[in-house]
Amino acid sequence: MNMPQTHLAIDNGGTNLRLGMTTPTNLTDIKVYKCGDFDSPEAVIEQYKLNLSLQTLPGHTVFAAAGPVSNKQSFEFTNIERW
Repeated sequence: MNMPQTHLAIDNGGTNLRLGMTTPTNLTDIKVYKCGDFDSPEAVIEQYKLNLSLQTLPGHTVFAAAGPVSNKQSFEFTNIERW
């Protein structure tokens, strides 16, 4: 299988959402956004696209979030009730 070389990496710590682009050897274009300034994670991703003047994002994303996992299928944000 031929995997894309660039991925979107997202780290949601509850207070801040960090986004960056990964390659097999590097993490670039790191931006930090305050979660409380946005209505949803999707809104943060759209802002990231605007900040980097991206038309599209890589086909694969790695998402890390602070909070409990339920049924190994979903998670809850502990610091952001409206998300």
